[in-house]
Amino acid sequence: KRIGITRPEVIRNSAEAMNEPDNVDRVINQCWNLGAEPVLIPTMQIHPTTNSEKIRQTLNQLHQYDWLIFTSENGVQYFHDFLWEQGKDARVFGNCQLAAIGSSTAAALEKYQLRADIVPEDFRAESLAASLKPEGVGKRLLWIRANRGRDVLPNELGPVASQFDELVVYEHTDVTRWPPEIIEQIQNGGLDWIGLSSPAIARNLKQLLAADPELQKATEKTRFAALSPVTQQAAEEAGLPIAVTSEIYTWDHLLKTISELG
Repeated sequence: KRIGITRPEVIRNSAEAMNEPDNVDRVINQCWNLGAEPVLIPTMQIHPTTNSEKIRQTLNQLHQYDWLIFTSENGVQYFHDFLWEQGKDARVFGNCQLAAIGSSTAAALEKYQLRADIVPEDFRAESLAASLKPEGVGKRLLWIRANRGRDVLPNELGPVASQFDELVVYEHTDVTRWPPEIIEQIQNGGLDWIGLSSPAIARNLKQLLAADPELQKATEKTRFAALSPVTQQAAEEAGLPIAVTSEIYTWDHLLKTISELG
């Protein structure tokens, strides 16, 4: 089976950071281990935010917060990149506690010797907000985030916290057209499955396919798999029929589910 991997292309803060093992590498390796051929078809690019002054100011004030909230592996990585660039390390956290949206994000923190104090069993923003709300009453919270995303956390936690701030450490840019080598891979071999890992990825994939009749034809028989119910809803609203949705919201489990369906 050939599986389209829509993980974003990630651009890190430095050449040293770019040489670190990428999350995409793990997904690719798992595909091969499951007997499937991975085909990289990124629908967006991720890069560090350009608002370095905001980053600098916030990092200098980290000790003032009671909780830092991380909702993605990329958020952890970019946050650490900026921290390291400015000559800082974990000592700046002071007495901050850490919340992670799921096991993958918690594992990303552990790479930097940081342990999450809260990790909900259900890897969704709603579950994270519910878990953190009792702890966040009257506290100062900082959400480490991308420039895009749902507003569940500020809507749920903002009213109970004494302070709820957001720090954008990375940004998404939509891919407007794939390079010829990606188009050729899709057209020549076709894709049995395409895995969708976020609402934004699902929506932009639909636009990329709709803009090219040959790509539409090449993916007529392709089945689509969603990482979560939120992604499933966005994909179906965009016109992509979802054949299966992962019960555990990780690429590892999504690929296992696809492999079992054949």
